[in-house]
Amino acid sequence: KAIASEAMLRISDCNSQNLANLAWSCAIVRFRDPPLCDAISAQSLNRMSDFIAQELSSTAWSFAKLSYYDEPLLAAISSAASAILSDPHARFDTPACSGIAWAFATLSYRDLPGMSAIAAASMRTLQHCRTQELSNTVWAFATLLLHDEPLFDAISSAALSKMSEFQLQHLTNTSWAFARLQVVDSPLLDAIAAQAINRIYDIDVQGLSNIAWSFAKLMLMDDTLMDALASASIHKIHEFTSQELGNTAWAFARLSVCHVPLLDAISEQAIRKISELNSQELSNTAFAYATLSVSNAPLMAAIAAEALRKIYAGRADNQAQSNTAWAFAKLDLVDQPLREAISASAISRISEFVP
Repeated sequence: KAIASEAMLRISDCNSQNLANLAWSCAIVRFRDPPLCDAISAQSLNRMSDFIAQELSSTAWSFAKLSYYDEPLLAAISSAASAILSDPHARFDTPACSGIAWAFATLSYRDLPGMSAIAAASMRTLQHCRTQELSNTVWAFATLLLHDEPLFDAISSAALSKMSEFQLQHLTNTSWAFARLQVVDSPLLDAIAAQAINRIYDIDVQGLSNIAWSFAKLMLMDDTLMDALASASIHKIHEFTSQELGNTAWAFARLSVCHVPLLDAISEQAIRKISELNSQELSNTAFAYATLSVSNAPLMAAIAAEALRKIYAGRADNQAQSNTAWAFAKLDLVDQPLREAISASAISRISEFVP
């Protein structure tokens, strides 16, 4: 705090490198001080023409790590980065593109000209990128729902040549990104599957859930991968969050994989955490078991009770209620209080329903 106070007093003396380093230092130690962030932003805007690409990237990354959304600063960084990155003769560090892209995505800042410039510049440097930069770039574009086909093709090619170098998180983030935008790149996803199978017990629970979700989203069936995911998930089932339980059940159901030991493990853990499941997670889980025609009475009773509580509390959307009703009907299960609550809710919201 003393350093922050002194920095604010001398902020007008800071050049672009000083500002970028100051922001980076705050981010590294997770020191989120709004007055200091505002001061850094204001001085950065004054000095924006002096920033080089790496300083732009570092500043954007720092504000993203601090979860500090400053739209004027982000807009200025995007404009300055576009000018630099669009110049084919300009020099910039390889991580600059991925760093800015990651920061914008993390802060949900969607600037099409800036991201287009990042895509074009990235295409020129992909062969020199580390796997983290490849993963961060494709993750950022997917998070912002921006599908740049040439960029994704180039990232796929670069990733295939470096697949053995990928860390597990980079693998799962890359598969998630392609699935998020529904880009079916079979060679890349086959390679990711092979790497995942070889290292399956080293993948954390979020990674297991994300890989399962990604392959299911793209309707890509790999028996060996699904068996490995099931085995590793059972082994770590007590670490799964409510979202990971729901997503994993949904993924196996979408691919019509009825792995009974995994479903039993998910059921047991979901019942323990039933109050933590939101309406979508409840409906996804019910949908999964119904799709696979697995009637697990204790689980469905727990889902019914919790879904009823969420309907009464006004925390169940139309799709979740619809999916839950479908699941119970598919399994020929009648829970009268739940049925009446869904019916009453549907009548009151009937104008909101889509066909």
